[in-house]
Amino acid sequence: MSDTLDVLRSHRSDRSYLSTPVPDDVLQNIVEAAWRAPTSVNSQQVSLVVVRDPQRRAQLAELAGGQPWIAQARYLLPWCWICINPLWPFAKRARSRWPI
Repeated sequence: MSDTLDVLRSHRSDRSYLSTPVPDDVLQNIVEAAWRAPTSVNSQQVSLVVVRDPQRRAQLAELAGGQPWIAQARYLLPWCWICINPLWPFAKRARSRWPI
């Protein structure tokens, strides 16, 4: 347990990015690992996309409350929660809270 707490205590956010490109195979591995992570309902109802276009990152930065580091990053990997299947027990409640 103390290893887990040590990791949590040592966390920091660094929003100064290098301009060095990340190889496509590395990005693909990151996306695959993130997508395969467990969820609370044991289903992958999310999409993860790589946004490389600077104009789109700037638009997303504005939508996210004017966070400049989103636009400054070379890549942005936003999580998109998919809640379209009405058979999912939480879908109706989620749509009522967060309408699209």
